[in-house]
Amino acid sequence: MISENRWRHILGVARKCKKYAAKFKPDDSKYAEDMFLLGMLHDMGYEFMESNASHAAVGGEILKRNNFRYY
Repeated sequence: MISENRWRHILGVARKCKKYAAKFKPDDSKYAEDMFLLGMLHDMGYEFMESNASHAAVGGEILKRNNFRYY
């Protein structure tokens, strides 16, 4: 189960990703949407790890397997 603090963190990261995407590619709303989604998914590896050490690698592999454009 994801704690309320973790949800706040995830949403905060997603919003920052969207903000930076709009700064770097202001005319590309799909890029901003993709970056928001990536922010939402950035900690998903925690769900599948007993140790927090490699959660990023696990999350990246899940994104890669599912053909996400950015991982």
